[in-house]
Amino acid sequence: MTIAKYFVNLFYPLRCSACKEDLNPLSKTGVCGFCAASIRRNPRPYCGICGRPVNHDGDTCSECAKLDLRFDRAYSACLYEDRVKELIHKLKYGSGSSLINFFSGIMMDFLKDNREITQGVEAITYVPLDRARMRERGFNQSRLLARRIARQLDIPLINAIKKISRTRHQNELSREERLINLRVAFKARKGIDLNGKVIMLVDDIMTTGATLSECSKALRNSGVKEIRCLTLARGI
Repeated sequence: MTIAKYFVNLFYPLRCSACKEDLNPLSKTGVCGFCAASIRRNPRPYCGICGRPVNHDGDTCSECAKLDLRFDRAYSACLYEDRVKELIHKLKYGSGSSLINFFSGIMMDFLKDNREITQGVEAITYVPLDRARMRERGFNQSRLLARRIARQLDIPLINAIKKISRTRHQNELSREERLINLRVAFKARKGIDLNGKVIMLVDDIMTTGATLSECSKALRNSGVKEIRCLTLARGI
C-alpha cells in the first residue's frame, strides 16, 4: 500500500489543501505542517455559556447576556479566521472531504485538554442539513465530524434531529437576521428515547449560536436533560 501511494504521487502529487505545497504521499490530513501550525486554538478562559474567549475564568460574555440560548454550554476548538475559514469553505463547497481527518483531530485534541466536556455524555448528535442541500453537497460535514469523534470516544452517534424547512445560508445574513432565520426549522426525530439524557451536539462553526440554539430547542422538546455543544471553530 505504501509503495502504491508513492507511485500514484508521481503522477498525481498530494498537495496541501490551503497553500498547495507538496505533501508526503502518506499524509492523512491534506494539510501541511506550516498551515496546521498557523491555526489559532481557542484560548482559555472561555465564556461560561458560548465558549467565546473572555478575560477571566467564570465570566459570561456580553453577547450571552442578551440571548436566550437553549443549550447548557458550547465549546469550540479553534478560532474562525484565516486558514480555518479557507479550509472549512473547501470542506463544505469543494472537494475537501479528506479534511475531516484533520479537523476531527483538532477537535479530539481539544477534548483531551478539556475532559470535563465529555464527562457523562450519553450520546452524540449533529446539526442536520435539509434534503435539498444534502443532495447538492452529497454529505453533511457536521455528521462526518461527529461520527469520527463518537468512534474515538466510544459514545453512540444518533441521528436525533431533522431539518424540516429550507432556510437561507446563515453566512449571508446579518446577526439579527440569523437569530430569526432558523426559527421552527428543526425537529427531533421520532422513535429515539432522549428523555433525561446528556447529549453532545456537534457542528463545524459557531457564530451567533442561533443554529445550535434552535437544534437544542428541538432536543429540549424531546426531554433532553443537558446539551453540550462542540464546534470546530468559533467566530469572534
